[in-house]
Amino acid sequence: KDWRRLFAGTPPDQEYSDGTFASVRHVHVGLLGSAERDFVATRSSSLASAIQVGGDKLEQLARNPFNLALLGDLLGGGVAANTFSTVTTRGQLLDRYWEERVGDLGLVATTSLTALVSLMLSARSIDIPETSVPIPAASAIEALHGVGVLVTEATRRVAFRHHILFDFAVAKLILLPDQIEAARHFGREGAGGLLIVASLGYWFEELKTRLAKTEFWRFVLTVVGGHGFDPIVRVDLARLAVEQATTEDAATIAEELLRLDAATNNAFHHLAGALISKLEHRQPADVALWANVLERLGVPRPQDLGSARNLLIAIATGIGNAGDLLDRSVGTAARNLFDAMSAEPSRISWLAPVVISIIAKTWSTDP
Repeated sequence: KDWRRLFAGTPPDQEYSDGTFASVRHVHVGLLGSAERDFVATRSSSLASAIQVGGDKLEQLARNPFNLALLGDLLGGGVAANTFSTVTTRGQLLDRYWEERVGDLGLVATTSLTALVSLMLSARSIDIPETSVPIPAASAIEALHGVGVLVTEATRRVAFRHHILFDFAVAKLILLPDQIEAARHFGREGAGGLLIVASLGYWFEELKTRLAKTEFWRFVLTVVGGHGFDPIVRVDLARLAVEQATTEDAATIAEELLRLDAATNNAFHHLAGALISKLEHRQPADVALWANVLERLGVPRPQDLGSARNLLIAIATGIGNAGDLLDRSVGTAARNLFDAMSAEPSRISWLAPVVISIIAKTWSTDP
């Protein structure tokens, strides 16, 4: 609201505007188009080579101006173009940047940055007065200025060169090293969710590669459904779970959801809400995966009935091929919901219209 009030007006150029902010004077920098991408490639042979080596994933990343600048910075610093073949996400690109700019300065740079980020989080700010920099970290902080990781603003406050670097630093230095420490920052009492929410994607992506599948999903679902955690964190972690879970995760997710106490943890409610939101906004989602999870959960517990009903409605709009895996999962889930409805007459009026129509639609999948 403050942003809309302070910058009220119309965009100076409709071609570079976001329709969501029609009453705000702004310039929207979108993804590069094909012509812009080709123009950049003609100006930098090393950039063109790196994108060719990286394939479609790196090409898509490089359409984002920040990612393109990061890639250009690395290439300009002497990183060979043929070393980007395995970079497929922004997190991996940032990790390469981190190793080149921070890793080369040694452990003292890492520990100094950790102290700096901790001060920022404590102050609920993405910058701090330069007079607050710890004396033991001062030399390393100056060195990080020299390689372009940090800047000192006109207000004499120290900050990362770009807020995305701050987000990545929070994930890498504060959240990833220690799950207990991460959980502390996720807590409702700290009310720091708004400051760290943009870091969760980097944290989620890397933690999934570090932990065993069961350990990973147990921790994530505990946070997603735990009432003692910041609501902003819980909602965004649910979104990440819906977006990044794979078919191989379905059994583990279902097992861990069933292990949780539904009276104190409503992770299923948040996962269902995240998936329903994506489907309503016509965003891509692995519907078959989550139909399989719903099937594996069996007869819904009383606390999960509403979420199971709403999720089933959203998923069922995508079925129609009898015998298809999705149809079978939806059919089984509908029959499980029917069993829950039959166990309590008061549930019939609000469950029957949904359940019976889906059971009819998936009749041929009933063994």
